[in-house]
Amino acid sequence: MSPSVPPRIDRIPPRTRRRPAHGYVRTSDRGRRAPPPPAPSPPRPPAALLPVALVMVATCAVIGWIHVETQSRVLAVAERMARATEIHTRLVERLRLLEAERAYLRHPDRIREVALGRLGLVPPSPDAVHEIVVREDPP
Repeated sequence: MSPSVPPRIDRIPPRTRRRPAHGYVRTSDRGRRAPPPPAPSPPRPPAALLPVALVMVATCAVIGWIHVETQSRVLAVAERMARATEIHTRLVERLRLLEAERAYLRHPDRIREVALGRLGLVPPSPDAVHEIVVREDPP
């Protein structure tokens, strides 16, 4: 081998071969072995999991409490709406009855009956009716 010709990659000892930083292998490097997988991280000790578990449990408890509180408020509002609807229905029915009674009491036949019967009023005679003329005041 001459110094101007680069050595073949398969003849370079494994320690001196450089691996690409990105981890990908070129198609020309097919004869090479794949790099070993990274070593697994050591398992966490149980004491390190305790704060994480407590935070998760506390978060779930807060979410559950918020859900229950919201549901109870919704049910309370629904109950108030049902009572208000019932009261409204009764008031509308009462209004309908009062309007019917008012129409009956204001009917001209009933007014004539009360005037003649209970109050003793009589219709005026034609000579008792006087015409009133309204004059404008002089300036």
